[in-house]
Amino acid sequence: MKGKTEKSFIKHELLWDVAYSQAYAYRIKHPQARIVGIDMYAGDGQGVELPQMDLFKTECSPTTPQLLVGIAEKLSFSRVILCESNGKRRSQLKKRIHASLPVEVIGDNSNIRDIDLTGYDWGLVVSDPCGHAAYKDVSPLPLSADYVLTFNQGSLNRHLGMADGPIASDSERTRRVRDRKSDYAWMEELPEWQRRLARRYGARSRLIPQSPEFRFRILVFANALGDFVGRGRKLKWEIYDARRTG
Repeated sequence: MKGKTEKSFIKHELLWDVAYSQAYAYRIKHPQARIVGIDMYAGDGQGVELPQMDLFKTECSPTTPQLLVGIAEKLSFSRVILCESNGKRRSQLKKRIHASLPVEVIGDNSNIRDIDLTGYDWGLVVSDPCGHAAYKDVSPLPLSADYVLTFNQGSLNRHLGMADGPIASDSERTRRVRDRKSDYAWMEELPEWQRRLARRYGARSRLIPQSPEFRFRILVFANALGDFVGRGRKLKWEIYDARRTG
């Protein structure tokens, strides 16, 4: 699955707007709070070239670890944790991330649950995996947090669109993928995401066709929505409020 394309800057810029809005709203209400930022799929920290504005200057879009560090420095977070399982990308990430606050790079996002997060009042969690399968067992971290996620809707649609098996020509891998369709059907339902992440609000953007391989939505799960989601019309948000329907 090709997650990074020449148009990935579209996703990066939208993620900045959404994540910053959520973090800013919390910081304004809680100026003394201790905040931790967490990137669940940090990658190598290398952005993509922005459309060239002149013949001499090349700029790259900020990736999720870069935007998270930027937000953290701007809004005075206490700590940032970046998760990347691929050793080569993790090594590149460490070289590219420069910050004035503590930044920790770990090798597996499942290890987040082994890190002591007591003493933090709130967390901003961002996640930008290539495919939908990364969210199969999604659950909240052991602290109050907002979740800003990219979700590859095209990947899910392709999976759920597979014909029911068994089919004699299937390879073993294809058979396993086909048999697991039911494990991912819940991802179509915004209230189920909200329930699993235990936040008051679930918000889902319109579909954004970044590339044939990556047609994504931005998902937000929080107890309060920042202006970019709560009042914004740019992404035509669908919003689920558990208190009004539960």
